[in-house]
Amino acid sequence: MNNELKGVLEDNSFNVVVQITESGPKGDTGPPGIDGKSLEFHWNGTQLGIRLEGQTDYQYVDLKGPQGERGPQGPQGEQGPKGEQGEQGPPGKSLEFHWNGTQLGVRLEGETAYQYVDLKGDPGDAGDGAIPVASSTILGGIKVGENLKIDENGVLSVDTATDVEQDNTKPVTSAAVYVQLGNVEALLSAL
Repeated sequence: MNNELKGVLEDNSFNVVVQITESGPKGDTGPPGIDGKSLEFHWNGTQLGIRLEGQTDYQYVDLKGPQGERGPQGPQGEQGPKGEQGEQGPPGKSLEFHWNGTQLGVRLEGETAYQYVDLKGDPGDAGDGAIPVASSTILGGIKVGENLKIDENGVLSVDTATDVEQDNTKPVTSAAVYVQLGNVEALLSAL
């Protein structure tokens, strides 16, 4: 049994009837048929219009289906060209500042209240107390040696004797020498 699908056009509409029939023996070739009318198509957005040649109205069917699920994101595309410079915006308000101890207050121009942030940090860890030893190229700590003294203001000076004494190891000022010996130049010239 040989089955065929045959289409039937009914009443110039687009209803198609499909019949599966049994095939009989092949018959004689019939006379040529008359020329049929062509189908004409017209798109209106996602709608397809169809009409028979010579008809005035199309019958439209919207071929757009419901939106599907979102697909996975594609790879990043190449960066596009730099756009043109935009127009300059309107002038903005200035920032105003106010100090209150270690707190810095900031507000926009025209506002009444400052927003304060305390900029004093937590105390740091104590150091090891090591101060480098001073040298001709390094600023550092020194120890007060023999015949030197430091006053209450931290000023270092030579610890001198005001009187010349036999057992005194301190340096003597020139004034003390003058008092003891007189004018040294006059003494030497007398010799």
